[in-house]
Amino acid sequence: MHENTLLPLASIFFLGVGSQWLAWKMRLPAIVTLILVGLVAGPVTGVLNPDLLLGKFLQPMVSLSVAIILFEGGLSLELSDLKESETLKSVRRLVLVGASVTWVLVTGLAVQLLGFQFELALLLAAILVVTGPTVIVPLLRQVGLGGRVRAILKWEGMINDPIGAVLAIVVFEAIRGGYISDFRTIALTGFFRTIFVALVGGFLTAKILAFGLKRFWIPDHLQAPLALGAALVLFGLCDVFQPESGLAAVTVMGLALAHTKDVSLRNIRHFKEDLSVLLISTLFVVLSARLDLQALLNIKPGWVLFTLLVIGLVRPVAVLLSTAGSGLSWQEKVYLSAIGPRGIVAAAIASVFSLELKDSGYQGVDDLVTITFLVIGGSVVFSGLVATPLARWLDLVREGKGTLLMVGAHPRARCLAQALVEGEVPVLLVDTNVRNVVKAREEGLEALRGDILSSELEAQLDFSDIGALLAVLPNDEVNSLAVIKFRGELGAANVFRILSKRGDHPEAGRPFGGLTREELDQSWESGSRPRLLVVDEKNPPARPLIVLKDDSDWEVVDGERSLSAGEKVIALAE
Repeated sequence: MHENTLLPLASIFFLGVGSQWLAWKMRLPAIVTLILVGLVAGPVTGVLNPDLLLGKFLQPMVSLSVAIILFEGGLSLELSDLKESETLKSVRRLVLVGASVTWVLVTGLAVQLLGFQFELALLLAAILVVTGPTVIVPLLRQVGLGGRVRAILKWEGMINDPIGAVLAIVVFEAIRGGYISDFRTIALTGFFRTIFVALVGGFLTAKILAFGLKRFWIPDHLQAPLALGAALVLFGLCDVFQPESGLAAVTVMGLALAHTKDVSLRNIRHFKEDLSVLLISTLFVVLSARLDLQALLNIKPGWVLFTLLVIGLVRPVAVLLSTAGSGLSWQEKVYLSAIGPRGIVAAAIASVFSLELKDSGYQGVDDLVTITFLVIGGSVVFSGLVATPLARWLDLVREGKGTLLMVGAHPRARCLAQALVEGEVPVLLVDTNVRNVVKAREEGLEALRGDILSSELEAQLDFSDIGALLAVLPNDEVNSLAVIKFRGELGAANVFRILSKRGDHPEAGRPFGGLTREELDQSWESGSRPRLLVVDEKNPPARPLIVLKDDSDWEVVDGERSLSAGEKVIALAE
């Protein structure tokens, strides 16, 4: 019997990860391919039937997956990265004012257009408050968006995700407890109980785990599995004490753990990033495969109008009310109004709640997931279509590849950085040596003091503005670790380091200039320095390091590179 379930279960993982690869190859938001593959595998062909395949384990599986995703969201939320600025004010207003406006307007639309009862309309609106960071962050990288609007969109999505989840949980608890008609009762019962259990449980679990980490009671290879196990146990225990408080608790746990001082979370962060990608991929395929084909073929005009108004009316109104007097330009406000895709948390929470409310008698429960997916698909497709052309029309696109992050600010690194700045390539130097950092700043270079391997410094970096990493420290081990650390964030094609010797493992980064440290030392001692040159066909530079392209673009050389006459390069020359 197990042979009949083994292949379909294995295919879920393959379809999920394969969809992610296909999205990367086609330069599409991953959520688009995930939904399409799930629809084809499920309602269209009938190859995948999650309800039949997983049975009574479907709801727990979805709930546990959402718990892990929200734990990752809390762990990724470094609030210290937001300083008092226009960006912070705009994010704060979007999260507070914008979410409230969205909740009210979507509730009204759900009642009028979908025929939902007020209680179910409130729940749907709470689910659709979130804007998914798993969709927005890849979209921002693809667009190459510049300026503060990029940071606003990223932080709005990251903060809204757990807040929207908690809001939906509270509304759901109020519906199940029969408190929805009396908001005073909600405040005194479901809301306070949920928040209290989540805060106490999440904070205590994070502190216990941090206590063990600080005293090195947990070996490196068990840190991530133990943190994951603790989060899942916390989720289950909190749901026992207060139904549906587990999701909020794991979010609090991740947030508290991320802001615990003197604790290295590198192993946990790397593990949860890979696991989150796998869970998001498989979960979206499973949830898409559960959609009713008949409902999809008979989409009501009211559903389409509801989706269009959520995208074209609710989002602009929420943004305009939130950013009034914020100091943002009209171009930035227009772009923020157009980009508001929903993501995996909305889909997963809607699926969990619809399963639990299936026998509640509320009219429209069966349509809750379909409508949520319609809004997700519509908002993602719309954002994906308009993101790049609108950014270009509004002159918000970052020119070129972005900033080159250089690990090291010693004299040789500063010499290379000066040549890059002369070639109009933005450079950010990072070094632990305060003298090197001060000297770099005195020379007009942008530099940060800190350990490139620390989570504190990582939280200060805006990766949507970083095009590549170049590790040029005298310490080969730190260079290799820096490359390994940021390979997942920037991609293996965009991490470089100085080779210690020929035949270094390729996972330790692409070779900068195709040269070893010994060869670079010899060139330096002979008087060669990084210089900005124009390629002469008769006498091309022997040691090209970086090729400068049009529109502020650039390319780090990692070996043999054919050069054309007239090209600008940074090369070693006397």
